[in-house]
Amino acid sequence: MLIMRGDEVLLIHRKNTGWMDEKWGLPAGHIEGTETVAQAAIRETEEEVGIRFSEQDVTLRHVMHRPSSTGRVYFDFFFTAEVGNQEPRNTEPDKHDEVRWFKLSDLPENTIPYLKRVPERIKNGIFFSEDVTT
Repeated sequence: MLIMRGDEVLLIHRKNTGWMDEKWGLPAGHIEGTETVAQAAIRETEEEVGIRFSEQDVTLRHVMHRPSSTGRVYFDFFFTAEVGNQEPRNTEPDKHDEVRWFKLSDLPENTIPYLKRVPERIKNGIFFSEDVTT
């Protein structure tokens, strides 16, 4: 989920997860049970940063096919939503140690590499991409 505040996006600094620790990422996760993709994105957002959205609040903006270095294949769905007057907080301190706003045009160097490419693709109206790097 790209949680937006004007031209800023909310990122979480990962730790103790075993994957991309010490890098900045988006609130994200996996689909559980019979959830739709949007429902999973909304649930993960609330679990990780305490922000609640409805399905009407979120817009699917990009889909990425991404084979991983472990041989698994992922399809990532990137939604955007405006934060409004909600204040994010770190609701999973065992999985990330910081929640911070960044200019979309100036993401930190240690952002998860494939995520750094998503804002430009969205900006350019590219709905689907294939990314073979992590």
